[in-house]
Amino acid sequence: MPDMDGIEVIRILRGEGAEIPIIAISGGSDPLYLRAATALGATASLKKPFSPEQLTLLVTTLLAGAEQS
Repeated sequence: MPDMDGIEVIRILRGEGAEIPIIAISGGSDPLYLRAATALGATASLKKPFSPEQLTLLVTTLLAGAEQS
């Protein structure tokens, strides 16, 4: 993203009280990035590479959980 990274987006969304599911995705080699994203409020995380099926399953699971809330 040109103006901010995903961590900052998570901080802003959670700081504004957004309760939407957030999936943090990283292709970088730093495992701390996804842990930090989760600690700051990401609902789940995926490390690249991942399959379309993995992403679909995760989105489906998160949306089903959001509907029950």
